[in-house]
Amino acid sequence: MIRELQSLGTIKNGKLSIHYRNEFVENLSMFNEGNESCRIKIIIKKLYRKRSNNQNAYYWACVINEFCNGYKELNGERITKEQAHEFLKNEFLFKEFVNKETGEIKRIPLSTSILTTVEFMEFNECCVKFILEWFGIKIEPPGEQTEFKL
Repeated sequence: MIRELQSLGTIKNGKLSIHYRNEFVENLSMFNEGNESCRIKIIIKKLYRKRSNNQNAYYWACVINEFCNGYKELNGERITKEQAHEFLKNEFLFKEFVNKETGEIKRIPLSTSILTTVEFMEFNECCVKFILEWFGIKIEPPGEQTEFKL
């Protein structure tokens, strides 16, 4: 018996079209084998493009490396890339919750893997601005050419 069924589709002018509808209907019939009724939960989720591999590579190779370099220069000690990543998430990518009795606010860092391409670009921009302000390190935008003297 099938416990979960997923399908892709589109909504246009308020009308739902299910991709590969015949296959979907065939699989749907497996939910109620023997014509027994069963309760189901329907979730419709809008799909967004997730961060790209190029964005992720730029973040780890440029943003995180420069953060680590700036931190070492400022504090005289090294930190790992993971520590830098956690710091930046806690600074710019978090969910807040409040203790209703004391009013104290705490942050829970979120994962960058859930971000859309636009959200990840905005996160990177915040990180780059922070690195410039705190460490005085200018990070070139993705795709900018850097000249090397050989």
